[in-house]
Amino acid sequence: MKAVYTEVVAKKGSDVNLTCHGWNVERQETRIIWKFNGHEIQGNTTNKGEVVAFLDDKKGTFSLYIRNVSAKDVGIYTCLAKVNAGIGKTDDGEDNVTLSLGRKGEFHLLLLLLFQLALTKAQLNR
Repeated sequence: MKAVYTEVVAKKGSDVNLTCHGWNVERQETRIIWKFNGHEIQGNTTNKGEVVAFLDDKKGTFSLYIRNVSAKDVGIYTCLAKVNAGIGKTDDGEDNVTLSLGRKGEFHLLLLLLFQLALTKAQLNR
């Protein structure tokens, strides 16, 4: 399990997606769990919802959508994949995403920097 971005800065009132990619995951054998500051998020809440997409070749994309971000949403989110690895065994993978609030103006600059970083990373991985 690997977070797409480990640091996310959101503008107050905006919507964000926290996303992780998983490898060696299968729909029937994998349970995806999102945690907020160490506590499991139970189902969809008033402003948080999960999106799970299992892809071909045992890959998956797992997102936590947060609407109307506020100070109460700031903290560390953990995406955790619990994969059944046989009788009585699990193979777990996890990664953290830190969500913080930015001031007006900083948010747009950060988005531009993150976009440029993602482009550079994609070019290096070719």
